[in-house]
Amino acid sequence: MPSDNTLGQPPEAMLDNFGNGNAEHGREQANALLTAHSGTQAEIDSRPSLTCGDLPMRWPVGDAGHIAAAIYRASYLPQQEVAIVATLALLSGIAGRAYRTPTGATLSQYYLLVAPTGSGKDAIHKLIPQVLRNVGIPQADRFAVSERFVSAPALHRRILEKPGFLALHPEFGKRLVTISSPRAQGGHDQQFGDKLTEAYEKEYMEGIYRSNPADCVPGVEWPALSFLGETTPHTFYRALTIEMMEDGFYSRFLTVLVTSERPVSNRRASLDLYGNAWEALHSLVSKSIEINDTPPFKPIQVEYLNSRASMHLDDFEEECRQRINHANKGDDAFGAAVWNRAHLKALKISSLLAVADNCVEPKISLHHASWAIDLVRRDARAFMEKVESGDVGDGDDVRQKKVMEICLKILQGKIKDKNPKLYSDGIVTRRVLTTNTSRLAPFKNHPLKATKALDETIRSLLESGALMLVDKHKAVEAYGEHGKCYRVLDLDDHS
Repeated sequence: MPSDNTLGQPPEAMLDNFGNGNAEHGREQANALLTAHSGTQAEIDSRPSLTCGDLPMRWPVGDAGHIAAAIYRASYLPQQEVAIVATLALLSGIAGRAYRTPTGATLSQYYLLVAPTGSGKDAIHKLIPQVLRNVGIPQADRFAVSERFVSAPALHRRILEKPGFLALHPEFGKRLVTISSPRAQGGHDQQFGDKLTEAYEKEYMEGIYRSNPADCVPGVEWPALSFLGETTPHTFYRALTIEMMEDGFYSRFLTVLVTSERPVSNRRASLDLYGNAWEALHSLVSKSIEINDTPPFKPIQVEYLNSRASMHLDDFEEECRQRINHANKGDDAFGAAVWNRAHLKALKISSLLAVADNCVEPKISLHHASWAIDLVRRDARAFMEKVESGDVGDGDDVRQKKVMEICLKILQGKIKDKNPKLYSDGIVTRRVLTTNTSRLAPFKNHPLKATKALDETIRSLLESGALMLVDKHKAVEAYGEHGKCYRVLDLDDHS
């Protein structure tokens, strides 16, 4: 807080001068800030709807869990999250067009695996096609295509020729960067992104008509495109924009964040489909081929096993509605996007689990619904934590959140300064802020580079009252610190 003799002065004169015992007051204020912040976080974490998150994922229930376990055992770097998203994407590719949720939606879905470098995400490209080959049905490979479609027309044509498949896209994060770039407006990659947005849950995909009849392809009902891409966290979160939130591009994806450490290599990795895993896939592939290829086209609609399952998903739909309304009232595009289509995703996933268990008369149980909702909540919480910590996007507000996150860690002692008395008194140095922001993308990729970006960010935080510049002479006298220092006045509005 400013001392009495600074009241009424212009902002640039509002320096903390440590007069009248202000150093002791600073310690009290720092402790109060940390206590208030910790209390706020404890309150948030205690809410039942937010208890999922960066915890180990549970295996899917039923036969989907057996399939995931087989993929896990076949991975050179066995990662639970990778095996689970591979299983769900595989099931979406097979059952996406042939089955419907209780509300009539297809079971096709877009997935994005977000994993650090060297965490085993390449397994999705190797093992999904291998699983389909091992099913032992000649036409099974139609349900997954490993191809980086060079353009929107290429993807459009493939959908028309063989609707209802999973597109496996390697290193999608790099393409996502181009899709989000204003400099690539109207380019092939942005057109590809537009086609992904358009194709999601589309009832009818228009045909391609050319002057040469040989180049024409008729339209198709229910294209049911599924998609699985992979990327690193850094690339993914930086590429996201407000426009992607507002036009629905982001909300179409179910993202699975890998939070576990890199595992020990499995040198005996081999794909062994047996028992429930093979039987479930063989039956499902056979049934899906039959439904897709037998006119007239009659997909199977998944039903609820009982009212408990339907009520659980209905309650989640109401929760999503309330969260979207709350986000929209606060002009929070990220919050609205993360819950938009969340219920639809849970409905699709629970339907996939039911289809894996019984492809003839699939019924959603309470266990199916609960697992699917937990997965979607985990996705939402992981994303919002990144938003709140300033890891998503590349705007001024992102840089402010990141600086205040660093300030919090300094006060908590998680980031060390050479003089512990500084952070115990609620003081952060420009030196430490520079060291911890210079390599972060929002700063180093700024047009004016990291130093100028930090200058502008600190200036904004000073003007908003989150930070206060410490008098230079007092900083030298009290701490022996010759560089710029700032007292932290507010945490919860920015962290």
